[in-house]
Amino acid sequence: VMQPMVNAFRDSPNAYIDWLSSRYFRGAMPPTLRSNLRQLIANNPYWMTDPANNSMRVLAWALTTPYYGVSK
Repeated sequence: VMQPMVNAFRDSPNAYIDWLSSRYFRGAMPPTLRSNLRQLIANNPYWMTDPANNSMRVLAWALTTPYYGVSK
């Protein structure tokens, strides 16, 4: 799971969010969560310095939102 996630994170925020949606939200990630994740990544440009670690941080954040429990 790690390498496809890191590759998507390196490609772009949208590619990463699409991957998360497909893998963890059955392709039904709510638009609000998509927007929040884009802002989280865009507002922290240092995140690209360590894609492996930071992609896991964004994943952890996404999976602790109430949206994950609802769409699961």
